[in-house]
Amino acid sequence: NDAPAVFPKGDTLVTWTATDVAGNQSTATQIVTVKDEEPPKAICPGNIIVSTEHGKCEARVTWTASVTDNCPDATITCEPPSGSVFQKGITLVTCTATDAAGNTATCSFTVTANDTEKPTNTCPSDITHSTDPGKCETTIDPGTATAADNCGATVTGVRGDGLPLNAPYPKGVTAITWTATDAAGNSASCTQAIT
Repeated sequence: NDAPAVFPKGDTLVTWTATDVAGNQSTATQIVTVKDEEPPKAICPGNIIVSTEHGKCEARVTWTASVTDNCPDATITCEPPSGSVFQKGITLVTCTATDAAGNTATCSFTVTANDTEKPTNTCPSDITHSTDPGKCETTIDPGTATAADNCGATVTGVRGDGLPLNAPYPKGVTAITWTATDAAGNSASCTQAIT
């Protein structure tokens, strides 16, 4: 018998028959085993850049990864998986393609979640105060601004005259500019008047 030209993956039984001119026959069998040793190809998306969600220091990100292979039934999984929540910063995602024979291949990409949300900043109330007795100035506590931010912010105050906040305030109006700044450099300012 003629063996087939193409063998599928797995075991194929081939029976060989020898026949002489008198019609006598004998047979022998052979098993042809075809193994899939070709790894699949994992196909990742390009690097992903998103903004954090409003009011949060994170973002939920989805994507599609795919796989191609010489044999059917290959699958691909990613870690972390699509639809995960990513904290602000850069996270490496690794996807692994696996075929039915156990061959594997990987690809990777990054998810970058940027904080683009400005903080909110509320100044303390304007203050009107008398000068200290016998002086043309007064020493008072101007208070401090309050900031809110999705990823946290710090507040600094700068007097218009360049003096420290705890220095005496002269007669007249002194402006204090309060600035809330987050780690990503987003900022918001407001102004307080000390009279």
